Amino acid sequence: MSVRRKATCLFIIVALVLVTVQPGLAEMLVSNQNSEDITFNLNLDAGWNLISIPLILDNNSVRSVFGQIETLDEVPVQFWDGQQFVSAETIEPLTGYFVYTEDLLSIELQGSKVQGRTKHLKTGWNMIGGYRTNYPLDLSKIPNQDSQCPSLRLINGQYVESHELAPGDGAWVFVKEDTTIDDNLLKGLPEIEILSPLEDVYKNETIILMGHLLNTDADTVQIDHNGNDLTVPVSNYNFSVELDLAETNTISLYVTENGIAYSKEILLDGDHLWGDDERALGFNPLNPDSDCAFTDESEAGNGIVDGYEIFDGNLPVFAKVKIGADPFAVDTDLDGLTDYFELMKLGVIPGGSSQSAPALLTTGMGDGNPVVVAAGTDDDPDGDGLSNFDEQGYRTDPLSADTDGDGLSDADEIFLWETNPCAAD
Repeated sequence: MSVRRKATCLFIIVALVLVTVQPGLAEMLVSNQNSEDITFNLNLDAGWNLISIPLILDNNSVRSVFGQIETLDEVPVQFWDGQQFVSAETIEPLTGYFVYTEDLLSIELQGSKVQGRTKHLKTGWNMIGGYRTNYPLDLSKIPNQDSQCPSLRLINGQYVESHELAPGDGAWVFVKEDTTIDDNLLKGLPEIEILSPLEDVYKNETIILMGHLLNTDADTVQIDHNGNDLTVPVSNYNFSVELDLAETNTISLYVTENGIAYSKEILLDGDHLWGDDERALGFNPLNPDSDCAFTDESEAGNGIVDGYEIFDGNLPVFAKVKIGADPFAVDTDLDGLTDYFELMKLGVIPGGSSQSAPALLTTGMGDGNPVVVAAGTDDDPDGDGLSNFDEQGYRTDPLSADTDGDGLSDADEIFLWETNPCAAD
């Protein structure tokens, strides 16, 4: 079978469900293009891909964009014209396209961001695409949709209901009547995503503050660090700035969109707890050795930084926060296994899950490769006849049938020889 015939058969199978439904082709107007170059990598799977290009390309011809696809002449790029699939000659943002390749392929594209565009959806099915390289399109915000015809993405050759469209993906959207959508309707509120620092372990030193903007085209970020104002330029939605930290640090970041300021705050005092976590736990986020409002004792000034306080008798607060456990509970999930035993002995996150614990908290435990552990209370991952609950009580190793390595199994030492399974005999 020729490449064209094989690909065409696959394409018909993928698209058949939609051909019989009243379709509609989306039209789009683009204006106010930004001259700043943006690089975007479009990743294609082998077979048919439902894609979009979230850029204004300098050369938007199909040949320029997809010329490296060997089968392009035999299997052209397809789009929906309202009644049938036809070959595309150019690639426009906010429109979905079917692209076929026999191999995995990554295409690096350069262009400018799309601004001030309006998109018209006709009654029926529309193939649409995203319009930004740095954040997804919220399909649920498109009005006049039919709940019986959910938005669809193509994943591994199958249509999957989806309410979010990642950059580079295309989707089918059904509207009950002609609908016009614009930038303000589709995008979410501006957000500032912090890329670094990600932990409160810094003070009295110089750091690089890095971040990423979502849902905004702001070209600067305003930063107030302990009363010092900075204006930081944004490039490709990213920004970075060097900050000289003090003992305690209040860092406020702002972006302005349509006259409204959107902010994010970072509080650093070097105590291993993020500001929001400190507030939730009753600590002072600008005092590394503060009192916890939820305990009877006073921890203020005891020489232990807040993140290293231990309230459950075993694990420090920062470790509990990292794994989503309750810092004030010995056994967060009430399964009979303490959080300490589950994390430090079984190497899993408390909850009876087989999910490996974060590498940061299990440094030195094994070779660092993920393993699946039978972590339930009655499970016996080492097969020595002792359940995890038993191993916890006898203080033996739940992942070793012979904790002390003396050639006798833990169960034999306990029940047969009545010797200490934790001391070689």
